[in-house]
Amino acid sequence: MPPTTLFICSDGGFPPVPDFALERLTPVFLPVGHATTENRAVTALAVDRDAARPDRWLAFARVANFGDHPATVQLELSCQQQPLDVVELVVAAGEESSWQFELPELDEGVVQVHLDPPDALASDNVAYAVINRPRPARVLVVSPGSDVLRAALATDQVRRLADVTWLLPSALERMLQQEEAAPRGYDLVIFDRWQPPRLPTANTLFLGALPPGGAWQAGPPERAPTMLDVDHVHPLTQLVDMSDVVIAQGRALEPPPGGQALFDSTVGTLLAVAPRDGFEETPDLGAAGRDAEPENLRATRRRKDSHSINRDLERIDRQRFRHHVLDDLDTWRGHVAKEHERQMHLLRANHSRGRDA
Repeated sequence: MPPTTLFICSDGGFPPVPDFALERLTPVFLPVGHATTENRAVTALAVDRDAARPDRWLAFARVANFGDHPATVQLELSCQQQPLDVVELVVAAGEESSWQFELPELDEGVVQVHLDPPDALASDNVAYAVINRPRPARVLVVSPGSDVLRAALATDQVRRLADVTWLLPSALERMLQQEEAAPRGYDLVIFDRWQPPRLPTANTLFLGALPPGGAWQAGPPERAPTMLDVDHVHPLTQLVDMSDVVIAQGRALEPPPGGQALFDSTVGTLLAVAPRDGFEETPDLGAAGRDAEPENLRATRRRKDSHSINRDLERIDRQRFRHHVLDDLDTWRGHVAKEHERQMHLLRANHSRGRDA
């Protein structure tokens, strides 16, 4: 594949970009204006359904201040050229500020945010996002069988979002041997504890296996990692709450160059996203237990799987090819039970000491 030219039109005032690999990109810098100019900009605008109320849309906007002084700005939201809301933000010099707007019920339309007052560059004071009429996604699940996964895909929200087809790994392997029989036209393919010989032209979610190709590496299994941070800016994880998810085992991810951590834990990165030949991969190597675990762990695993799958289905029209990995943990039931008992013992001991005092 020949190199691709990347044209950068900027005043040169952007900060360094660590851990970024140009790969096949040849950068060409085209200076515009001066780096010392006072300028504010709408740097991001995304629309998504509210996880708590799927019938409602939310708009997420981010404003950056590239000047040397704090700025007070007004951010106005409109839809179909009708003003809906306006908010005043104070953005420190060199910093960013975000805001979440609630949108009215609608199936399609154009959402716009506009930044005031005017500054040195008018073109970055406005941003647009398009809401398209939703359609059911086509999902293929390649699995030897999993009650937990079937429960996660049997929710009312998934039924509203997708038409799900199930296939055994052996059946898909036979189909892949015949190129013309390989499955096509799917928006999402879920691989449960099986690594295909090659990747399909679709979004992919891996459970218990890494994507093929060797670009992603993972460390050894670590028991009971604790979640430290979730990236609430990235569209994939901006509405994800991991506070009630018990993780029995995790493996630290080593993404390829350009990777971005989305879940960080005490053992390392459990979820990350990185470019791959113009597409994106997102492995997740933290998991709660499966079918044989205590009921509370089974419930948290089901919530995590269901939420992750719902987020994938809701994003397939906006993202290209993506890979997720969720490690399987059948053999860790005993470790989880012991860890739970240890924590309960500590709680009882602390309670007893507090009562004696």
